[in-house]
Amino acid sequence: MDLAGKTAVVTGASSGIGAATTRLLREAGVRVAGGARRTERIDADVALPLDVTDEASSRAFVEAAVEALGGIDILFNNAGLALTRVPFDESTEDVEATVLHTNVDGVLRITRLCLPHIRDEGHILFMGSIAGRQAYPGGASYIASKFAVRASSACCRTASRYRPISALGSTCGSLSAKLRRLSKSKRARRSCRPATPPLETSSTASASRTCR
Repeated sequence: MDLAGKTAVVTGASSGIGAATTRLLREAGVRVAGGARRTERIDADVALPLDVTDEASSRAFVEAAVEALGGIDILFNNAGLALTRVPFDESTEDVEATVLHTNVDGVLRITRLCLPHIRDEGHILFMGSIAGRQAYPGGASYIASKFAVRASSACCRTASRYRPISALGSTCGSLSAKLRRLSKSKRARRSCRPATPPLETSSTASASRTCR
């Protein structure tokens, strides 16, 4: 696929998969509007502040991105996080709210706001996880959120049948990037160590760029 001259919106663009995907898209000739809370770390054509858990911030981000790009060919819903990995009954309401508001509400919000501006033959990519296909002990909030992201991708795919827009979900395993906000306890740090060797963000970003 020739991406030269296309435009893209990437959330969570300040680090990890988002930053790597932004770099690869720009190398392919795509103009990218990247959003994140840490705008100083965004290396995109247009760097914009974004808190996907906030409606006003998300709306302002999309409006600014559309104004700068003139329209959207690619939306990469990448912003997300995981917190402490603990037994189900040791989770807290704050952790659950933070993970679900970011990983689920944020994806729905950004997709809803961007859809009217996505051009025909455009693409929407949802950053999923193997956790959205196979549950494991101690990650209830994150696992539930990634199952929901997978469902959101399917719903978007159904809705996009009425327009020539593709909606895809990407599934990856553990990453070497700093994608988790760990608590200060040693137990939390140990619990978030992946059971298998982590993937490099560059590999996942490359796969995300070629999804279609």
